[in-house]
Amino acid sequence: MKAKCKSLQLSLIISTISLVLYSILFLLNSKMQDSRPILEYFSNILIGCFGSSFIVLLIDIFEYHVAKTQLLEKIWNECRIINHQFYKLAPIYSSTLNDELLLDYFNEVNGNAVMARIPNGKSEIKHEAYDKLYKFFYEQNKDFIKNMNPKEKFDSIEYCINQEYQAMSKELEIIINQYINLGNCSFKELDNLIGEMGFFTGKRLYHDFFESIYNPLHQMYNDLYSNVIYNCTIYRGNQKYNNAIMYSIILEHQNKIFKFTKKDEDNQRICNIYNNFCDRMDDKIESFRADIIYHCEKQLIRHYPIKSYITFNK
Repeated sequence: MKAKCKSLQLSLIISTISLVLYSILFLLNSKMQDSRPILEYFSNILIGCFGSSFIVLLIDIFEYHVAKTQLLEKIWNECRIINHQFYKLAPIYSSTLNDELLLDYFNEVNGNAVMARIPNGKSEIKHEAYDKLYKFFYEQNKDFIKNMNPKEKFDSIEYCINQEYQAMSKELEIIINQYINLGNCSFKELDNLIGEMGFFTGKRLYHDFFESIYNPLHQMYNDLYSNVIYNCTIYRGNQKYNNAIMYSIILEHQNKIFKFTKKDEDNQRICNIYNNFCDRMDDKIESFRADIIYHCEKQLIRHYPIKSYITFNK
């Protein structure tokens, strides 16, 4: 890539110098009769240099355009690949419970498990989060359980609590694996490509690409790696952290990627979850393809929710 740029520059320089020198000798040849054979000799050499270098220049211009397009296509495709890795992340979200209540129950379950292993620790076992969940599910299902006896009511509510906890625990483990897989994403190929970008596009376009596409992708990856992926790796490796800690970490940082919207209609609440970061990057990458590479009209990219939930209001 760099060799084609240097070849183009060298051909342009030789063509320009040859043409200028030939023009000077041509003017001198018309005024200096005694030195005409010598001047004609050097003039022929210069016009030959100009002709050959000009032909090479035309070839280099064509090859330069092809090489530039190929380089930008590779950069565009590599950006799409990296952005697709972020698309593989899923949000953790309960359509039934709010995050704070569910996180409190995760912490309480883990705390009680620790206390149960300590002699005389059962006296320290807590039930505050459990009681809140019990009350919540009781209110949600009171029409269904109103004709049950007390034991059946208790068992039904207990089942709802356990089902919600097991479902969210399973979802949490899947999402932890997704973040760990994101840790294998590499910017090495993209770094190598944009290292040559300045030779083809100039500093202004390079700076615009760096600020609008490369930097956001790289910063988001570094942010998630430092705050989430690293902790997921520790959790999966030796269980130093419990699932409540991981649940808290993911909740804290997932809003950097996802956008949650809620809308009430009649007696129901609709929650849509968008991959806001990837959608924005998709738009920027498409602008790069249309405006910089092919100079064509941008394709319309429609962004849809990655998850939708409907809950009915009581």
